[in-house]
Amino acid sequence: YMPRNPLVTVEPAPSLVITRNLFAELGEQTYMPRELLEGTVPAALLDKYMFWHNKDQSLSGYQRPELADGTKAPSMIKIELEVAGGADDEGFDTALSDGRVKKYTLLAPVTPDNPPQVDKSAPVLTLMNAAKGAE
Repeated sequence: YMPRNPLVTVEPAPSLVITRNLFAELGEQTYMPRELLEGTVPAALLDKYMFWHNKDQSLSGYQRPELADGTKAPSMIKIELEVAGGADDEGFDTALSDGRVKKYTLLAPVTPDNPPQVDKSAPVLTLMNAAKGAE
């Protein structure tokens, strides 16, 4: 995969928006392809998690099933967005924002029958407090 040049105009073409509504407490989520997040979300997270956009404007990252490791507790990433500048009044979703990245340990892997259940006894890691090499 080669990232596209953001300075090159892309002609309109057919596209696909993938949404899901697995759990009432999360509401409808929209899939965020890796290429839309590259350069914004660290590549190490994009390699291990699939991201979904939530109604509250946050992103939830769920571990990629093919990378599940039975020796480690399952986890999820939550990126909370906070608009730092004025609202985007042109409709391009380009308002300046800050993102707070947090990693939660889960009690069990997330499946269509099992919503995320955070292990409240485990510490929440953020990019600001994670030790070097922390997973």
